[in-house]
Amino acid sequence: MHRRALLWTAAGAALAGCANAANGANDPVPAPQPDPAPIVTPLPDAFDLALYRTLAAPGGNQFVSPYSILSAFTLLYPGARGQTAAEMASTFGFDANVAAQIVQTSALRNALAAQTGGSEFTTANAAWVERTMALSAAYARTIREELSATIEAVPFIANQSAALRTINAW
Repeated sequence: MHRRALLWTAAGAALAGCANAANGANDPVPAPQPDPAPIVTPLPDAFDLALYRTLAAPGGNQFVSPYSILSAFTLLYPGARGQTAAEMASTFGFDANVAAQIVQTSALRNALAAQTGGSEFTTANAAWVERTMALSAAYARTIREELSATIEAVPFIANQSAALRTINAW
């Protein structure tokens, strides 16, 4: 009797195992899929926090874009040298390697543009320089090609008010 019960139990277990196989329980586990791109939410860095603290008005509201300021100074950074470059790196938290900083800034811009939730994200950046100033070809190429900005020459020295009107009309 015990032998018969044992056989029926074994047969039931075997059938149950076959049923699970038919239902796909033994199918290979699919390969894990990469997580979707993370939403760009950079943590406030020292520059962002210092900027907000400096501009904060007690009891008031404020709006400022650290990204816009970062973008503007990233246009200057490839041309900075020595102490100026060191101070920019320290103030803005820029990478000491200018090429690496440009890659980081471009990656941030592209990530922001990709995660707009259906809205359009555009930037308009220009390096405004004195018209009599000679720029290196490498700097101009970096601004135009790697940072997707323009270089505009205006008469800061000869006619400051005309230069300001041109910039404000841009």
